[in-house]
Amino acid sequence: MKDMEYILRFLMFSNENFQGTTAISLKKELNLFMDTTKNNVNGSKLELYRRQFIDTMTLLEKINTSSFENLNSAGHPMGRFHPTVFDSIAVATIRAIESNIEIPWLDNRAEFDRRKKKLVSDTEYIEYITMRTTNTAHITGRIELAYKYLYGDVSQ
Repeated sequence: MKDMEYILRFLMFSNENFQGTTAISLKKELNLFMDTTKNNVNGSKLELYRRQFIDTMTLLEKINTSSFENLNSAGHPMGRFHPTVFDSIAVATIRAIESNIEIPWLDNRAEFDRRKKKLVSDTEYIEYITMRTTNTAHITGRIELAYKYLYGDVSQ
């Protein structure tokens, strides 16, 4: 059941805007997102959601199967899925795909790993993925930092 929650988190954070509020109730927002009677979800919207998820996971799995794990102090994957790392990297990735930008680490795992290491070492990112994780500033902050580090111009 948890896997469905993470997929919903990805779709919700990719397609909803939480402006005007300082924090969300994740359970409440996921339930509202799933309420097809209020969200006018039809076949084309479901196909969009399916495509967003498949495109994102295909790209990330191709480069690194531990994309959604946090790293230890030595820079190695910790061996377990991390939900806020997942939602930040996955949402940043679908935004990059939908913007048609050139993926700077495509077919270069070492470059992806270098960028991810910089991301998870950023003190602000660490705060956003570990403290007050449903605070809307922390949600948008971790996604923006993931986009910056993984898809932006990050010099050595």
